[in-house]
Amino acid sequence: MKQADEYRRNATECRRLARAAIVGKERAQLLELANTWEHLAIERENFVLTHPELHARMLADQNPEPDIPEPAAGEGHDHLSGVSRPTS
Repeated sequence: MKQADEYRRNATECRRLARAAIVGKERAQLLELANTWEHLAIERENFVLTHPELHARMLADQNPEPDIPEPAAGEGHDHLSGVSRPTS
C-alpha cells in the first residue's frame, strides 16, 4: 500500500519534528498532524481493500511480472523446453 506507507512516513516525520519542537503549541500541532496522517493511512488501506480493482492494481505494482521478450520474426518458441527454434 504505497500511499498508506507514504502517509505513515509523514506521520513519523511529524512526530520527529514534534520531539524537537520547543514551543508547546507547535509541538501539539505537529502531533495532531501526525495523527491525521495515521488516520489517512488507515483510511487509504481500508479503501483499497474494499475496492477490488484498486487492490489488484496495488498487488500488481508490488509484484510486477517479468518482461519476457517476444520471439524474433521467423522464430517460434518451444514451450516445453523454453528454447526458441526457427519456424519453417
